[in-house]
Amino acid sequence: MKQIYFFITTFLWCSGLLMAQSPYVANVLEYKPAPGQFINSSPWGDASSAQTLIGGINGTVSLGAFGGYVILGFDHSIENDPANPYGVDFTIFGNPFTGWSEPGIVYVMKDENNNGQADDTWYQLKGSDYELPSTDAAYSIMYANPGGSFDVPWRDYHNITGVVKANAYHTQPYYPSPTHFPTMNQRFERYGGTLIEGNVDDSNPTYIQSFALDYGYADNHPKQGGDPLTQPDNPATIGIIEGAGGDAMKIEWAIDESGNTVVLDQIDFVKIQTGMNRNCGWLGEASTEVCGVVDVGPIGQSNKINLKATTVSKTKQALKRILILPSNDGGEDKKAGQYHICNVQGDVVMKVRASELNESKLVKLERGIYLAKPADDAAALYKIMVE
Repeated sequence: MKQIYFFITTFLWCSGLLMAQSPYVANVLEYKPAPGQFINSSPWGDASSAQTLIGGINGTVSLGAFGGYVILGFDHSIENDPANPYGVDFTIFGNPFTGWSEPGIVYVMKDENNNGQADDTWYQLKGSDYELPSTDAAYSIMYANPGGSFDVPWRDYHNITGVVKANAYHTQPYYPSPTHFPTMNQRFERYGGTLIEGNVDDSNPTYIQSFALDYGYADNHPKQGGDPLTQPDNPATIGIIEGAGGDAMKIEWAIDESGNTVVLDQIDFVKIQTGMNRNCGWLGEASTEVCGVVDVGPIGQSNKINLKATTVSKTKQALKRILILPSNDGGEDKKAGQYHICNVQGDVVMKVRASELNESKLVKLERGIYLAKPADDAAALYKIMVE
């Protein structure tokens, strides 16, 4: 019998019928966003958004305000391998850019009961801000459904209240709807996890910035094109990109609820959760976005690593998706005169006529969020998102 089994296995392997492992997400176990400006809309926050994370890093998933999360699985266990470059075990890719990060907390789980379900123990990966006085590792919050396209009220466990503020650029209801999220309570939902303050500068309401934290958070550092996705960065070298960019993660950072180090030889599930509870003016709430996860371990010859550090270089850009969202706060949606296109730092990066405020003209913009300010006070403001 053993000889027959060996023969069949060898035949299948030689025939190419035994599928190779994928370094990417293989399945989505749960997607539970918190209220947010992209929720209930395509492509970042509808019922199918989480499925875009499977098989690559070009997904489009918004987790909404604090507490929103997604749970991801793989077709193999991700090993805690100190022999990996810089000891990095996997990398998470979001859509941050210089001057704008929306850091998310990362948790890992080992499938200890081997049932393929994320029903064992979650361990947080200890990020750079974990021990700051402003960090609350046992934060909880409840959002109430306002019943339409209105601010979403919340109350946290300190009995502090606030709202996820609706803005003029996204006019759909922000509370997860039964159409897209039928299992969610349509009166209120509770979320819990680690709250971080982040590094936001809102001293100028027109140009709000959210700066990257040092390490250990998702949607924190931008991707660098041109390198193998399995070539990680060294999270210890702040401001230097050695590989593909994104946010490099080490399983050895795992801690339990008391903050004690936990030793895991491998993990099977990754949970990513929005870590900030912050409104950022015209930019909306801080909401972690996820585009994909990749295992940096040696899954094949294509994963050989070049450890030579590099600086960020300009590379051929992939196709961009450009959203031009009008603000009707001032009245009629009207384009007129000349527009100054400003980045989140407040720099004017482009000047265009009203007739040129379109995708073909704006395709030259780098990925990011911009404000189109009209010279004519009667004309509408526009928020531009280049993805």
